[in-house]
Amino acid sequence: MKLCYRGINYEPSTLAVQTTEYQFAGKYRGIPMQIKLLADTDSPQSILRLTYRGATYFGIR
Repeated sequence: MKLCYRGINYEPSTLAVQTTEYQFAGKYRGIPMQIKLLADTDSPQSILRLTYRGATYFGIR
């Protein structure tokens, strides 16, 4: 897929994320429920040092 931002064409970078599905069973106000959640597995995060108008701050990518 080709994208364009302010007249500049670019290709989006894709990132494959492995997920694990968790299933919980319980009751809410006396009614049985099942909840499915997806969680990331080993998603490495990098800390970025950023500057905005002279102020330095850190962000997570």
